[in-house]
Amino acid sequence: MGVQPILADSSALIGLAACNEEYADRVFSEIAVSTTWTCFREIRDKARSGDSHWLQKSAERILDYIKDGEIAYPSRVNIPSAPNSGVPDAGEKSVRIALGQYEEISSVLLFDRGAAVLLERTQQELAGTPNEFTIEPPNFPLYLLTRRDSDEQNMSTDTFCDQSEKILQRMGWRGSRQESLFFEFPVDC
Repeated sequence: MGVQPILADSSALIGLAACNEEYADRVFSEIAVSTTWTCFREIRDKARSGDSHWLQKSAERILDYIKDGEIAYPSRVNIPSAPNSGVPDAGEKSVRIALGQYEEISSVLLFDRGAAVLLERTQQELAGTPNEFTIEPPNFPLYLLTRRDSDEQNMSTDTFCDQSEKILQRMGWRGSRQESLFFEFPVDC
């Protein structure tokens, strides 16, 4: 499987998997998401020794989705020796490299505001080119499920709000500066 339209760094992907499992399953079976090899390695490390129960559990879920082929990672997008080499922001740097290599990417999922600032310059450089992209919070794929054409497939706005709250709580992101990003969508939570 090649790169998909939504590219996520490790924190955003792990955060997204912290919602209830049935919704994570829907996201990763219905929405095309990719990550980079470097981010995959960061996720693998967090699955082995996460700082919290939900960080480790969510990282393990992501590894299962990758194994099942529901999340792609282009192996040529890699920062050598990262993440264990002490390379700062290795995952975010690999996302930046991928943005220059793949026209298929239309959105990047990030939680870390510092990473977003790093990618905003790349976003400006690629504006108006086939590699143009948007920067979105980790719950963006959940929001996409609320926007489906078929009522049968739609996620309700109440469920979107509830699952977004679960991600913030389970990942320890409640009260962070980035928390407001989760609710920038035109949904009344």
